[in-house]
Amino acid sequence: MNPKGFFKILLKLFLFVFCLSFAADASTPVRTLTEFEGLESTFYSTLSGKAYLSLKYESAEMKRPKIGFLKFGMSFLEVKHLYARLDLRHAKSEDLFSKWKNLLSQKAIRYATLEPISILLIDRKGYPYLLKAQKGKLSASGRLVIWGDASIECNGLTDSSSRLAINLDSARNCVVIEWGKNQKINLLIQ
Repeated sequence: MNPKGFFKILLKLFLFVFCLSFAADASTPVRTLTEFEGLESTFYSTLSGKAYLSLKYESAEMKRPKIGFLKFGMSFLEVKHLYARLDLRHAKSEDLFSKWKNLLSQKAIRYATLEPISILLIDRKGYPYLLKAQKGKLSASGRLVIWGDASIECNGLTDSSSRLAINLDSARNCVVIEWGKNQKINLLIQ
């Protein structure tokens, strides 16, 4: 047997084994958010290469709420200890708005509860805004509402409220934080 023939057979055998390994992996079940504990995910800017969005949570579980002896037929996602960090210095508005729309289109996420929740927003000048609360939920209007000892901290000053709301405003290209009676902060996105 000549060396060229031997290498062709070896190459075909290698490709066959390689394809077989992918076929075996294809039979593994698709993973869901509830199967992971301590998940961390980070998104990077295509322009600067720096992280603009990081998400972490301790665990996620499907819950079927009970009222008295009755159980609801629908399950709800409960995310424990969610931490999100959004750095507006490196975020592109198109990326943020598309991720937000995608998030809102997921039914499981729309009905999810977040207990507790912490969000660190860094504006374009580098000032941090830390929002914390015991509970959070996406509203039908597309806003993230957090409540239960809700607070916002910036430059060492803390303001407490019964609830805070965060919204992405594509018309003004900004993140809007609302709390109390008509108190708002507009954080511009690049």
